Amino acid sequence: MSPCHEHDSAGYAHEATPPWAERHQAVQAMDLRLASVESGIRDLSFVRDSMELDQGPQESPSPSPPTRPYIRPAVLDDAEDIVQIINWHTSASHPHDPDLELLEAEHVCNFIETSHYRRLPFLVIVQPPDLSQISGVIPKSQVCGLAYIDVFDEIATEDSIGDLRVYVPPPMMRRSFGTVLVECILAICDEHYRRRCNIEWRPIGEVQLDVLRLRQLMCAISYPAQVEHNYAFTWHWLKTRFGFNDFGEIRQDRAKNGHEENIYCVQLLINAGRRWQQRQVQQQMQQEMQQQVQQQMQQRSH
Repeated sequence: MSPCHEHDSAGYAHEATPPWAERHQAVQAMDLRLASVESGIRDLSFVRDSMELDQGPQESPSPSPPTRPYIRPAVLDDAEDIVQIINWHTSASHPHDPDLELLEAEHVCNFIETSHYRRLPFLVIVQPPDLSQISGVIPKSQVCGLAYIDVFDEIATEDSIGDLRVYVPPPMMRRSFGTVLVECILAICDEHYRRRCNIEWRPIGEVQLDVLRLRQLMCAISYPAQVEHNYAFTWHWLKTRFGFNDFGEIRQDRAKNGHEENIYCVQLLINAGRRWQQRQVQQQMQQEMQQQVQQQMQQRSH
């Protein structure tokens, strides 16, 4: 369960504590080694570790810090930015719910640790500060969007159904940040996915992404029925851009607080799920061919 679903489940109990204290320092160092997005989104790439470029005993030059948005795993310091982004979307999609519970930074911190422990990706796209305009203390990088996969089961396995969530704040919309985030999520989670953006994921130092090879992803879009036209683009984008298929729609029989709310679901088979789907299609084609051959033989016998 994601922190958007139920706050109590965000701190999923486990025995082994993830080594986020050590990894956090590695991720902070990674911020200065990641390359930029060319033209905003089209050439997202990550700089190799400077040690790979060291051809001799002399010290390799320090890489210049990125100046454009880049993608990396979420860290605990991102919690405040993530809370603001998710809470804005939650409030916008449930504007008439007086009992709506908003997230706090603690929920997000717990969920980031839980995601790492369960081997599920949690990525953020980050805008570094403009160093040319800063003379004093350098501010932290700004989170411009996030994407993660949760599962509906308490224990994540390869048979679990992944719940894809993507959030981009209003000022960053229409910059294709959501497209880049989903591209990166699918590129590291689905062995069969062929990305369209030029994204290169290069884990650096101690930061590694060891993700589960799930069989299926789902994305549920909750929206007020009165403004369905404002949300139809989202599932149309997932279907046309990434190959998601319709899974179902839930329309509330009774209006909540005088306003009806619906949920539209799409799904995507990945990894073993996609191979299973391909086998099913092949078997169906073989059965249809056999039926055609039998019909032709029966017609000839008559």
